[in-house]
Amino acid sequence: MFLKKGFTLIEMMIVIGIIGILASIAYPMYTKHVKDGRRSEATSALEILASQQAIFYNNSALSVYAGAIGALGAATTTNNFYNLAVNQPVNATSYVLSATPTWADPDCNIFYLDNVGRRWVSGNYDGDGVLGGGIVVPAVIDPDDVAACWR
Repeated sequence: MFLKKGFTLIEMMIVIGIIGILASIAYPMYTKHVKDGRRSEATSALEILASQQAIFYNNSALSVYAGAIGALGAATTTNNFYNLAVNQPVNATSYVLSATPTWADPDCNIFYLDNVGRRWVSGNYDGDGVLGGGIVVPAVIDPDDVAACWR
């Protein structure tokens, strides 16, 4: 009696096909979670900077905010995925914090947070054509983009 050992070519092709289908489903989900993790690093860093600005303001004899990132802490996020900055578009009694990605993120691009807690992004996450502004608060803040990016 002849014993058959191994797999046939058809069996191997079926296994390779199944692995390909699983990989085509898993990889986009993996990249989305990586992007979301990086974005959450930016948003949490901006929230921390806003808290540090409040402390700086309360400890300041002139009741002003810090005008430079060096007065508040690091200029990058923990894993260096974003560069942080403090902008004072009007005067020392207001500020806009920004987190600029060091990696390609056209969906959200730059995150912003100002002294009254307004949040916006310069990207167009949902593709509706409403773009966020720069360091000056935009006339229209797209709530869909903010909700998608500031998770």
